[in-house]
Amino acid sequence: MARYNPNVVTGTESWLKEDISNAEIFRADFTTFRKGRSARGGGVFISVKNIIAYTELWVVDDFEVIAVEVERIDPKYTGVLISL
Repeated sequence: MARYNPNVVTGTESWLKEDISNAEIFRADFTTFRKGRSARGGGVFISVKNIIAYTELWVVDDFEVIAVEVERIDPKYTGVLISL
């Protein structure tokens, strides 16, 4: 059996409604940013492990878009994750 230990997880088509909490779906050692759709389907999320420095850059209200900046192990380098 393969085991994975990701630092970041992104997803689309999550179908999560606002009344579903992050604790019901995502691991406790991650911080999750998500943007759902008010109608059926859709939704995006970015989950970042709590040991990694991160900053939520923006969420677009009219669309399913999230951007999060994460620091890598070497703090000179950062990356931006965008989930559409």
